[in-house]
Formats: sequence, C-alpha cells, structure tokens
Amino acid sequence: MINPLMVGGKLPTQAVLDDVYAIVTRRDLKPIADKVIVEAPAIVNYTIDLTFFIDKANNVSAESIRNTVTQAVTSFVNDTKIQLRVDINVTDLIARIRNAGALRVNVKSPKQTVISVNDEEEFLFAYAYSSNPDTLVEGSKVVDQYVFGIRFENSKKVSVELTVNQTVPLHAATHLDNGVDPIPTVSSERTGLVPVGPDDPRQVLVGHKTPRWDSVPLADKDSQGAIPALPGVATKYLAGDGRWHRMTPFIMMDTTLYVDPSNRDDPPKFSTLAKALEYSNDYHIFAGATITVELADGIHWVENTIEFEHPQAQQVRIVGASPRQAISFSDIVVSGDEIILTASSTKSLSVGMSVIIDAAGAYKGGRTIKSIQGSTITLTRSTIYFYPHEQHGMENSYMYFYKTRIACQKGALFLPNGLGRLARMGIHGSLENVGVYSLGKTAFSELTVNGFNRGIATQNGDVYYNFVAAHDCEHGLLADTGASAIVSGKLYCNGNTSVGFCVNGANAQINTDHVANLDNESSHINGNGIGIYSSSGSRIIVNSLFCQLNNIGVLAGERGFVQLGFDSRQHPNHISVNKIADVLAANGGYVRGFLHGGSGSNFSPQNNTSGNNFSAINIDP
Repeated sequence: MINPLMVGGKLPTQAVLDDVYAIVTRRDLKPIADKVIVEAPAIVNYTIDLTFFIDKANNVSAESIRNTVTQAVTSFVNDTKIQLRVDINVTDLIARIRNAGALRVNVKSPKQTVISVNDEEEFLFAYAYSSNPDTLVEGSKVVDQYVFGIRFENSKKVSVELTVNQTVPLHAATHLDNGVDPIPTVSSERTGLVPVGPDDPRQVLVGHKTPRWDSVPLADKDSQGAIPALPGVATKYLAGDGRWHRMTPFIMMDTTLYVDPSNRDDPPKFSTLAKALEYSNDYHIFAGATITVELADGIHWVENTIEFEHPQAQQVRIVGASPRQAISFSDIVVSGDEIILTASSTKSLSVGMSVIIDAAGAYKGGRTIKSIQGSTITLTRSTIYFYPHEQHGMENSYMYFYKTRIACQKGALFLPNGLGRLARMGIHGSLENVGVYSLGKTAFSELTVNGFNRGIATQNGDVYYNFVAAHDCEHGLLADTGASAIVSGKLYCNGNTSVGFCVNGANAQINTDHVANLDNESSHINGNGIGIYSSSGSRIIVNSLFCQLNNIGVLAGERGFVQLGFDSRQHPNHISVNKIADVLAANGGYVRGFLHGGSGSNFSPQNNTSGNNFSAINIDP
C-alpha cells in the first residue's frame, strides 16, 4: 500500500496517484508477483476546543500572548498534517501553548489519539517453485502458480516452512504434445542437447565431440581458437579482420582540459601540458567538436619537446588562460644594449618575461625584461644595431604580454599533423632547439617566441600568423618546403641573428588579404641579420611592411621572388636604414613592386638593373 502525500499536507489528485502507480509498477522495479495499491491517505478529523489562562502579572501583554498562542495552535495543526501517520499528541499541544506564554491550559478536544499503521489485513509473500499443489495454512490463498500469500497479524508470530523436493533444470517453456522436453539437458543419468550449466561465468559451451563447459578457446601458434589470443592491452579491440586494434573512443562535444602545475592528474585537470595532450590522444574527436587545452597563468616547464600527433590535431587548441595584457608607457631611452621604459604599472610583470613593444618609431618588437625598479623597466635592445635615443611624453605606446609562459630546456612542441590554434602565451627556450615545429596546418596568434635556434618552423601546410613576435632567435620564423604562410595581422620579427622571416621553397603573404592600416595592421621586421629572405624558388608578397635596422632588409636569392605591394598607395612599405643593403637580389633572385610612398634606396644591384645569374630589382618608389 502506497499513500502519497503532497507538500503542505495536501491530498494528491487522481492524476498524481496514477503517475505514482505507473512509476512503482515498472517491470524493472516490481517483482512479478507483488501487488501494489496506490491510494490517497485516509483523513482523521479532529476539533480543537481549549481554554488557556495567563498570569495577572502579564495582563499588559495579554493581547500579544493571545496572538502567540494562536500561532502555536496553528503550527500544531500544520505539523500534524504535513506527514503521514503523525499521532494527535495533546501533551505536545499543551507544551506549545505554555511556551507561548500561557500559565495553564484545559483541553476538551482533541483527545490523545494514536494513528494506527496497520489498519488493513496484510500478507507475507513468498515464492514457491513446485509444479505440485502446495499445502497452505488455513486463511492463506494462492496468488498464482508461483506465488502464494500467508495471512498474518502483528499480534501473532508467523512461522513458514517451505520444502522443495526437486530443482527444475533448464528446460523449454512449452513441451511437446507427448510431454517430452524438446531441450533435454545433460545429467549424470541421461544425455541431452544442453549440458547443465557450471555456475561459472568465466566458462562457455565448447563444441567438443561431447559438448562441455570450458574456458574461451584462444588461438596460439599451433591451433585456431574462437578468437585470437588477447594482447593484454585494455585499449585494443578485436576487428573484423580477426586482429586486435587500438580502441579509441570519441569526444562528441567541445571539451576543455585544464593545465596547472598544482593540479592532480585527474581529467579534465592535469599538471603538465604533455599529460593533457597524452590524454587527448586516447580519443577520436567527432566532426565539429573541439578540444581546448587551457594553460593556467604562470610558468609551465617543458623538459623535453612534446610531440603531439593526433589525427584530428586541427580540432585541438592550446591557449593561455588569460587574454593579452597591455600596459602603457610614456618615456623610452635606448642606451647600449638596453631599452629603458617608464611604465604606468608593473603589475603581473616579472624578470625574464617576453613582452611586445608597440610605439612610434622603430621600437616595435619583442623584448625580454632584464630588471624592474619601481615604474622603470629595463629591456633587452633585441636589434642588431640601434641609434642611442630618448623620447618622452609618448602617447598610445603600449607594452603587451601574456600571463602564461612556457619555459623549455629543449624545444616546446613538435606537431606532425599541425594544430588548430596556439595562442595567448610566451615561449622561451634554447638556441640549440626549435621552439615550435609544425608539419601541417596551424594557426598562431597572440604569441611570443624567443631564445630558440628557430622560433617557429613550418612545412607542408597552411600557416597563419596574427599578432606574433619572434625575437632573439637565430631564425625567427621559417616557412620551409611546401608551407604557405599567411600574415593577417601584426607581425614582429626582431633581434634574430640570422633571418627574421625566412621562406625556403615555400610561399608567404604579409598583410595582403585586407586593407592594412599603418598603425594597426603593419608588420615590423627590424634589427635582424636579414629581415626577409626568399630562397629556393619561394614567392613572397608584402604589404604594409616596416623592414629597418637589419644588416640586409629584403634578400631574394636562389631564384627566390619578392613582390613589394600592389599598385596602391594604401599599403606603403618602408624598407630603409638597413646597414648593408635595403634590398638585395642574388643568384637568380628577383624583387619587384612598389614602396607606395615608403622609404628605401640602398639596392643591390641598382634598381632596374640585373645582377649575377639574372638576379634583378625593379621597384617603383
């Protein structure tokens, strides 16, 4: 018997009773022989008739006490009806009224009443598995051929003894007309189609000459089994070709993995980037879904280069937790190998951090913080050469940086299949290694790389750069054989001893897919050994470029080609004040195009002339 009661003591409607019945009689919840009755609770009505007295000393507070007593009685009524089978306890009613301030209470009604639990006849149900008629005690009744009920009362002790003379073995639900079981089982006395089960889930029925229960037959070098020998690796599955293959489940929706050195390695939280990427390697990524690996603010140490070779690497992003940070500054002093700034704040800055300076003049580019004293910040000069200079009262000059930093003893990442996006962090490493090496399509944005042999090296795929700085490397950015590099936002390459942006047997476009703005969308390749180098048949198209203070600004060699802008003055190129040559063509290299009002004059060979191996320069200033 089930008696539902609604919140606040309200009786259930018939619709509620029907819903409860439907739930509790589900086949997966109710034993087949259980009888379920769902009814509304029975109502026990009572009347409260009482008199209370207060102390004369409290006469002034009589009205307040009367109101408090009324609240106490109302509370008593509510408490007795909000749950089933609550006794009508007069003692509790009197106590509540006295606690409300009454001196004495006389209760005429209700009377002390116990709400009985067992108002109806009850049955104890048991299961019987005999096809023979059962002998039942008087007063009991058979419910069906498997279940019978035994009548009992709370006041009497009930004892039931069941005797089963035979256990029925596995047999057909229906027998033949002659009563013969069509699925006779094997026993010690007879043969049959199905042996009696051994009660051991580890065994299966094996088709020997005499069928018997045995272990699952596996293959070995000498015999064929039902399945090949297990490999002992939980992440492999048996495929249709009869061999065990790696089993990789799917990630069906956008998923974020969080990396923080303080984390315990418990998905989705990991202590290192390597462990987070290793975890993602165990999953296929469903089309349209993305895995984002989010690195917490602070330093993440990478001892050995992390190789990430996920087949759906384009659906994986590695990003810093915080967006790009900006601090303004007003004064700048270039002195020797240092640049000194007066900043509006030094919050979140630290020594060794890579920052991007964006100010008027040739200061733009990535640099490393050497010291911080009050509001004065000393940075590396990060250019091959520079003129001593001071400038004060600067406006709209900012220093950008990222709170997430990756410090590498060797390289940071090797990406055989590329990566969806690498963003919002600074990566620092060793001059003996490559910072990021990608062999597939990859997008780099809001990133600084410094201190490597090659900051970012790419091959065989489209590569996208947007607000990226590569500084103080041997080669800043390298687009190698088969790569196609596209710069669609600000690019900074400075202080790289060999080449700022090298394109070898590949193609590159710098600010060609939109109308660039000099202040917001220009690229700055300053203070390198060579600013831009096109070689081995490469093709580079450039707009809105500042290429200054390099040994050589633009070099086309080994049949390399450089196109400086198009016939429009909206995208001026400033290729000037470079130490050896602004533009140099050699060994079949060719440079042509427009400066669009920008500067540049130191050409080798001279403009509109040819050099060795048919190298030439044809530039319209």
